Amino acid sequence: QFLNRVMEVDAGTRAFAMNWNYAPHAGSSILHPHIQLSAGAFASNRARRLMMASREAMMRGWDNMAAWMEKEREEKTRWGGDMGPWQMTFAFAPRGRFFELNLIHESPGCFATLSNAALQHLATGVVKAFRFVRKMGFVSMNLSLFSPLREAGLFHPMISISPRACVGPYQMSDISFQM
Repeated sequence: QFLNRVMEVDAGTRAFAMNWNYAPHAGSSILHPHIQLSAGAFASNRARRLMMASREAMMRGWDNMAAWMEKEREEKTRWGGDMGPWQMTFAFAPRGRFFELNLIHESPGCFATLSNAALQHLATGVVKAFRFVRKMGFVSMNLSLFSPLREAGLFHPMISISPRACVGPYQMSDISFQM
């Protein structure tokens, strides 16, 4: 509803993102489970690069994200499974220090137009991802969800989840350590 209203009142809005830093290791020294929503003319750098690459490929008739998921499913090395229309895979080049889980919708589109059933499957996938992160011994993570809003047929809605930890001796967040 929020995204639909934003698109209704602002014709210049092209991209949407939700970022969630959960617990201290996610980039701060205090507990701060918060979510940041953004909708505007431009996507974040990473989202913009992914969306532009997908758009360019699709304009040439090739769905690079579908091909990526098909290859991951075939090879089974980083494949995490299907949750309805969502496919889970580990990134071959994770953004974090440890690993990155990606949930990618099987079809191009945007979050604003997903069905309730697709959102329920997504929730199931996110819970499974969180359980895996916890089972691996992590209590903090960053989650990024991004989607175009106007060119919905040129990118697959996507979520990335990266676990976070502290680095000694000062127990500094690994994300701060990387920077």
